[in-house]
Amino acid sequence: ARESEEFGLSSPRTGDLLVFAARGYELGPQKLKGSHGGITLEEMLVPLIVNKREYADQTREARITDLPKIVLRYLREKEVERIVREKLKDVDPSHGWEHVERVLGLATKLAVKYGADVEAVRLSALLHDSERGETPDIHVKRSEKFARDLLNRTDISTPKMEVVLRAIRNHHTDKPESLETLEEKILWDADKLDALGLIGLARCLQGAGYKRKGLEHALDHLRRDVEMLSDTMHFQDTKAMAQEKLRNVKKFIELLNNEIELTEKS
Repeated sequence: ARESEEFGLSSPRTGDLLVFAARGYELGPQKLKGSHGGITLEEMLVPLIVNKREYADQTREARITDLPKIVLRYLREKEVERIVREKLKDVDPSHGWEHVERVLGLATKLAVKYGADVEAVRLSALLHDSERGETPDIHVKRSEKFARDLLNRTDISTPKMEVVLRAIRNHHTDKPESLETLEEKILWDADKLDALGLIGLARCLQGAGYKRKGLEHALDHLRRDVEMLSDTMHFQDTKAMAQEKLRNVKKFIELLNNEIELTEKS
């Protein structure tokens, strides 16, 4: 604890990414690889990276000279996250930050598993509903524009930005079978899976409450999502997840209907 405070590591974000080097350590052109150490002065003889899943694509074979690029990616993503969190804080909670965070988590796992551009997938997940609060009916175009304007202020490459924007542009397409890139398919599956199952039910209830609608409104929304989205997944594991969610929600609706029947007037 003392060392953590001494090196300024006592914030809530401690552990996201740590890079240490001894004084005078050079990040030269040598093809050196980092190793793990501690956080005491004696142990900080080499760079130390505390990895998270989202950096697996860059740290699997990382060299010391790759560290600045990894740190810049981390900082860029954290800034996007901060902006999106703030933008969504007062919107319909069914499309608020909690939804984005769940989509981000699943999309990251899928991107790592299937070899997609992890950074592009994560940025598209963070930004896909960025304009949902103010313009729900036309949020896709507005979210794409917001993402373009925001990413243009960063040092992200143009090709990567176009991958991000394409995924955002097509995350509400009426032809999900026509999606071509891994990144598009991953964002679609992660986003739509969050509309299914018991999480989907909870979100429908959140949305109905936000709009001051009743239980039947929420259930109609859920039935519509189940009918439209259950068979639109692109990967074997997401197809299996969708079917499991479908079974769970059907079981719940059956139990709920039984309870409603008990309260109906004869």
